[in-house]
Amino acid sequence: MVRPSAVQYHATVMVTVALVLVGLALFAFLNHRGVGPFSTSLLHSQPRGIHAVTVTFSVRNDGSRPGRSTCRITAEDDAELQIGTDTVLTRSIEPGATATVRHTLAGLSSSPAGIIIRCA
Repeated sequence: MVRPSAVQYHATVMVTVALVLVGLALFAFLNHRGVGPFSTSLLHSQPRGIHAVTVTFSVRNDGSRPGRSTCRITAEDDAELQIGTDTVLTRSIEPGATATVRHTLAGLSSSPAGIIIRCA
């Protein structure tokens, strides 16, 4: 009996890897369907010296399944230039529910004039 060639071995491995990637993509799509979008609103910001600010904001899960949101907090100066940023992962939020998050953004280069929060 003739043995398979090296090309056949490589093709078999390549097809297997492609099928695994398609399977992972399908699993991720089905697992995250219905989570989010998340809407945010800034409730309060309080300076903590010149180089820090404590931010309190709410995050609402407008989706149909519970999920955690990754929120990016950005501090800007008067010229709308970014002076500091941080990322926060919320607790699991039920569909239609709102979570309140409090986070201190430290290491700012100056006192912030504005805070932008984006959650996904």
